[in-house]
Amino acid sequence: MDAIKCILRNAFMLALFLTGGCSMGITPEKAMIEKMLAGEDVVVKNQSFDADIDLTQELVFHPSTPGVMKAVVESNLIFEEINFNKFITFSEKDSLLYRVEFRGDVVFNQCAFREHVDFSHATFDRAFFLVNSSFMTDFVMNNTLLKGRNVSFSHVRFYKNASFINTIFSHNAQFFGAEFLGNALFQRTSFKGQTLWSNARFEGYTEFGNSYFGQKVNFGEAQFLERTNFAGMTCMLDANFSDAQFLEPADFSKTDFRGESMLENAVFPKAE
Repeated sequence: MDAIKCILRNAFMLALFLTGGCSMGITPEKAMIEKMLAGEDVVVKNQSFDADIDLTQELVFHPSTPGVMKAVVESNLIFEEINFNKFITFSEKDSLLYRVEFRGDVVFNQCAFREHVDFSHATFDRAFFLVNSSFMTDFVMNNTLLKGRNVSFSHVRFYKNASFINTIFSHNAQFFGAEFLGNALFQRTSFKGQTLWSNARFEGYTEFGNSYFGQKVNFGEAQFLERTNFAGMTCMLDANFSDAQFLEPADFSKTDFRGESMLENAVFPKAE
């Protein structure tokens, strides 16, 4: 968490602070978009965004690859204690895929999302922190590339389904203390750095089928309340499940543990 504290401190010292209202006739949402289009840092604290945020309707897109339109955001985006409705960075229309590349740091700290969130097909080049926040409806981050060395979803609560299918984490990722109250979908997800899931809680169906862990992975003291699928998962180094609790069956068929698999004090359901 030292990295996120440093980012927040620097952001609040150097960037325009959007608090306490905006100029006459300019909503917080519009002020944010204007700064993004100008390449200026966006720092917002303690506000409620009443309008939906759909970057595919607001940013400037250019052809990227066949069938793909891409917008680039150079700004650092720092949000703390914000209430959001929808937050969308991806759409498909007229047979074209619209996606966004974020070249600055992106931080959501102590935020609440009331409606649908979709970060699919996005690229995050630097730090991505989505911490101490809650999602009241589905969260989608499929086919996304997180390239930054600092990525964290620690202490996030997903009240509905959370989907990270086919997403790539290029470096270390933390999900410490995250709570998944709906389904947690990580099939074919690639974690190339160390991954921390300690004290995470999975209350719905959990899917890690055919996922890849390139470095050490730690599920120590995690709780899995419903069925869990690890079938076809590959762990290149140590996989720690010590003190994890599985209240329903977990499928480890065709898993490839190339390091040590630690199951000390792990609890599994008794065979009927």
